[in-house]
Amino acid sequence: GHMQTEEYVLSPLFDLPASKEDLMQQLQVQKAMLESTEYVPGSTSMKGIIRVLNISFEKLVYVRMSLDDWQTHYDILAEYVPNSCDGETDQFSFKISLVPPYQKDGSKVEFCIRYETSVGTFWSNNNGTNYTLVCQKKE
Repeated sequence: GHMQTEEYVLSPLFDLPASKEDLMQQLQVQKAMLESTEYVPGSTSMKGIIRVLNISFEKLVYVRMSLDDWQTHYDILAEYVPNSCDGETDQFSFKISLVPPYQKDGSKVEFCIRYETSVGTFWSNNNGTNYTLVCQKKE
């Protein structure tokens, strides 16, 4: 018989800022915000763009993710997007991939953003609820 390969997709359980104005307004408070996401077709991967307030020259942006309700977590270093600085803000990119054995129906990926600067560390976590992706079997 023909082996049916199961395909899974990631679906977001969060909303992104509705407009650039909305994003900039929230940035003043949060210092770092998830700006946009892209889902890689045929895979359980998501690419994300984080916009940060340029409050210090020295900066590091991490995405902290968990696959088990924060019993364990991983930190992913986000990469600076070349030429993204507009004076006030910078962009950083990251990728989250769900691999077996976590690639199953109902699996959740939770993540938040950690922004380290010379004036302090800031967390951005979707207003306290974290950013959540759920893995679903593609029908």
